[in-house]
Amino acid sequence: MKKSALYLLLLAFTVFSSCEKELKDYNLAIDLQSSFDQDNVQVFIDGYPEYDQKATTNQLLGLAGSTTTTRTEGYHQLKVVINNSTSKTSVFPLNANLYIGINYNVQSKEITVLYSNHPFGYD
Repeated sequence: MKKSALYLLLLAFTVFSSCEKELKDYNLAIDLQSSFDQDNVQVFIDGYPEYDQKATTNQLLGLAGSTTTTRTEGYHQLKVVINNSTSKTSVFPLNANLYIGINYNVQSKEITVLYSNHPFGYD
């Protein structure tokens, strides 16, 4: 009986110690990439505004704008709104620094989101 009580105590300790795991903070880099032309762009992470400006892609660099923020590890929601009419929402896991590329196709009004563990390269 004493052995089973010891095992139960050890199991309870293991469960509670894993629940108290300290969450880490990671960087989120958000790049507005191709095909923006005087577009009003809003980017929200978990409902908080991270970017809210007019954006025009520099054709030489392939970049219209960027911002960096931090969030704790776990799942987060990204919402992109362009010209108050086109939007895209997605959920992504964060367990390391993450680079997010946002692209816009003016003709189809389609927003594309790229996720990378490495920074995007620009000329």
